[in-house]
Amino acid sequence: MDKVYISLVSAVLIQFLLLSTAADATLSCFKKILPGDGNKPDLCKEIFQKSDTKTFKSPKGCCNNGGAGFIRGPLIAKGKKKSKYACYSCEPFIRATTALSNTTASTSTASISIESTTLPMTSAPTTRDLFEGNPNRTGWSDWSDWSQCSRTCEPGVQFRTRICGSVCVGKEIESKSCILAPDCPVNGGWGPWTSYSDCSEPCGGGTKTRTRTCNKPIPRSNGLDCEGNSLDAQPCNVDPCAVDGGWTPWQDWSACSGTCGNGVKSRTRECSDPAPAHGGAPCVGNSTKEIACSHSTPCPVDGGWSLWYEWSSCGITCGTGTRHRRRKCVAPKPRHGGADCPGNSTDVTLCYHSIPCPIDGQWTDWEPWAQCLAPPCTGEVGYTTRKRTCKNPQPRFNGNPCEGNSIETQQCLNNENCPVHGGWCAWGNYSNCRPSNIGRFKLRMRDCACPTPESGGNPCTGVDYEVVKCVGVNRFGIPCPDSRTFGYTDDELNEVNQESSGFYDEFEC
Repeated sequence: MDKVYISLVSAVLIQFLLLSTAADATLSCFKKILPGDGNKPDLCKEIFQKSDTKTFKSPKGCCNNGGAGFIRGPLIAKGKKKSKYACYSCEPFIRATTALSNTTASTSTASISIESTTLPMTSAPTTRDLFEGNPNRTGWSDWSDWSQCSRTCEPGVQFRTRICGSVCVGKEIESKSCILAPDCPVNGGWGPWTSYSDCSEPCGGGTKTRTRTCNKPIPRSNGLDCEGNSLDAQPCNVDPCAVDGGWTPWQDWSACSGTCGNGVKSRTRECSDPAPAHGGAPCVGNSTKEIACSHSTPCPVDGGWSLWYEWSSCGITCGTGTRHRRRKCVAPKPRHGGADCPGNSTDVTLCYHSIPCPIDGQWTDWEPWAQCLAPPCTGEVGYTTRKRTCKNPQPRFNGNPCEGNSIETQQCLNNENCPVHGGWCAWGNYSNCRPSNIGRFKLRMRDCACPTPESGGNPCTGVDYEVVKCVGVNRFGIPCPDSRTFGYTDDELNEVNQESSGFYDEFEC
């Protein structure tokens, strides 16, 4: 299979391919790398120490065994702490190695894309191919073609390399400046937003805006403009505006109040044209207006009292008296059928003299009669008394004593709660004659209630009923005629009684 050599785009990648064959230069391998931006070199830090188990003799060994970047030659410290060094990154080398491993020699002419840059390939052998295929090679090989410029715009670098056989003097890599275009395209970048403007409306929904300028940086050399809008608008003051209240037109006047004399008529309006809203001020003024009016018929005027006149003199020489005052129903007088003044036109009150008047004595009410002083339940006459006192009021201030006696006496009988023996009342009428198995009888009764026994009195003696045999009478006590059955035989009477359920047995004697 023919070897395929790629003219590398990146100067760093070319160095990988060349430095991997050198054996006389010092190599430092680093664990971490800080990529540059095209104008500044890559920076490496955290070098693998000699105590580490990994040892590297070439960039290829460094990059294929965990290294992030490398330096061949003296270390050049960068930064304030002097802990970073300008170096070559392993990343292009790894990508180039991957691309080369995937390349085949199936075509005589092909192309490989590295970092979006298309480079020509050829399978024709060169002096470098012949030099590398010679195991007894000595000295330098021919220089390679110059690499493409490291930048597509602004100043860059081109490299060419040669291969050392056994003993060589001189450099294995040369570089020169190159420029494909004087300026690189610069895409525009937005500057900071300005502050929002004042809201376009004080209320009810407005808009506030802010702007920005595409000047960080300004697009140049066919760079792209900034993406997005230079103007930003936002709603503001979305709360509804305050609405002050407004009066509706006045309504018509009402009818005059009342039915007679003077009155009032009114009219109204409402604070609803518009109604206050959202903190707006209420309407100014009154919602009601009144004016005086009158009816053709005067109203009744009820009477009113004047003020009271002065009190009269007491008019006494001792004790308690009275004095008077008057008023008149003239404020106003009753008119047009109005009512008179309520209450009295005269007022009376007590008045007192410094010298008390004589007070005559007056009897109290009689006390209850005392117990009768007679032998109980004997019917003998005794006596009882009752009293009263001269204290209603007592005689005072030389007043007269009570007239009459303070004790009163009268005869009495002590028969309360005495035993009352029972007494029979008169006999009642006989009942109708009733048959029995020994003949016909009639009954009468009496009550022990004349008087009824009381307070331990004896009951009546004797019986309270009497039975008498009926002779020559029917059951109603009517005397029987000579013919007992009124012309009926015994058999006929029995037959009649059976047919009439015994109705005719009243004629039986």
